[in-house]
Amino acid sequence: SDPWLWGSGVAPTAIPFSNDVITTGNVRIKARALDGGEWSALNEAVFTVGRPPFRVTELMYHPPALEDDTNDANDYEFIELCNISNAPATLAGLSFSEGISFAFGAPVIEVPPDGVVVLVRNLAAFASRYDTNGMTIGGEYSGSLANEGEHLALVDAVYGDVLRFTYAD
Repeated sequence: SDPWLWGSGVAPTAIPFSNDVITTGNVRIKARALDGGEWSALNEAVFTVGRPPFRVTELMYHPPALEDDTNDANDYEFIELCNISNAPATLAGLSFSEGISFAFGAPVIEVPPDGVVVLVRNLAAFASRYDTNGMTIGGEYSGSLANEGEHLALVDAVYGDVLRFTYAD
């Protein structure tokens, strides 16, 4: 965010520059110089280190209804993302922008190599049907996965499209 706070103050999110800036992921950096109480114009740059290393490895979009179940069958929907790299990676800045709606925010989830994160439609229903011990649940998404199939998009706030795909029967 902008390091300048209206009224010539320093924003609480500002980080003073003192050494090299080291980035380990895609990032947008905004910078200004403060000299004698005068702020420079805002300079902004995007640095990318590559496409975030996540792929969808499982998608439950038309869950079967079970006898005597009080939940809507669609409450058991989920989508699993896997880190396909050989290094830990975070989901920070990623969001689903088409199909379902979900943005990865705080707390930042770090996923080990070959590790997975599951997003669910309804956590209580999901936990009643599946063993969640040892599972990393990223959260509940808004919307629903269309039973007939649809287009999904996972995007990075800096990089852009990470995954864009259509699923169907």
